[in-house]
Amino acid sequence: VEMRIPDGLRDVIGKRLSGLSESCNKVLSVAAVIGRDFQMEVLQKVAGISDDELFGALEEARKAAVIEERTGAGAKVNYRFAHAFFRQTLYEEIIAPRRIRLHQHVARALEEIYKDRLEQHAAELAEHFSYSSDRADLEKAVSYGEMAATRAADVYSYGEAVRLLEQALKVQEVLDAEEKLKRCDLLLALGWARFHNHEYRRMLDNEAPAAFALAEGAGDNHRACQACLLAISAVTAVGEGPGMGTAEAMGWTDALDHHAPPDTIERAWAIGGIAGTKIAANDFAGAWPLLREGTFLARRLGDASALVDVGADYLWFLP
Repeated sequence: VEMRIPDGLRDVIGKRLSGLSESCNKVLSVAAVIGRDFQMEVLQKVAGISDDELFGALEEARKAAVIEERTGAGAKVNYRFAHAFFRQTLYEEIIAPRRIRLHQHVARALEEIYKDRLEQHAAELAEHFSYSSDRADLEKAVSYGEMAATRAADVYSYGEAVRLLEQALKVQEVLDAEEKLKRCDLLLALGWARFHNHEYRRMLDNEAPAAFALAEGAGDNHRACQACLLAISAVTAVGEGPGMGTAEAMGWTDALDHHAPPDTIERAWAIGGIAGTKIAANDFAGAWPLLREGTFLARRLGDASALVDVGADYLWFLP
């Protein structure tokens, strides 16, 4: 989230930038759209000016301490605005239509330059494509957002995954708010990101019920079950009250039981959930046969996750 620039500091920044040549300010405006950190190769492709003019503008900005030069491996040269407020001031001075067009140019430049490493630049691509009004671009924004969120989650950066999926959901609303199953999938992904980021209550109040409503409305039992499993996982992790013995947990377990088809892994999870409510009520005799049934079903279907989770309780509560 960008901070408001104090008026006094804005004047100082304005004077610093006004001391630069017009061509330098034009190049820096393009760089500001790319981001606080910007790659020489991307800037060259988007700016559309000669190398000599581009190099001269960058040298002028570097000498004025507006940008910093960073040379990486393989003789790659990257730049960074010396302060985020330089970038923010330049960005805000660009009129909206030009800013949108520049974002589109940057997105296409990134796709071309990094076509073999799109996953590494997925977050940037999602950001720039999200400014477009073109349907194909917005679809790319959602797709790259999901890709970037998966990459963030793979390195345990769940807060970043949450941010990326929230953005993807906003773009999907603009793209097609009526595409319910796509919205459901994004909500489920966001819910799990919040779960791993320990945002249990927020997910229980928002993503889980919203995803469940969309899945149930579309008659999609599989997605409805996924929403129930998401909610049950959060209820047991909240740390408030007796866990599976709460009315909230029992409500989600009943919903899972209702939507889980027979002889499926969802049914194994539902059986385990019902057993969990019985354990919370100290009905161990009633829970054990259910745990046995769920364990054997998970083993027969070859689902390791359900087998470990339900099977562990089965072994623990063996009479």
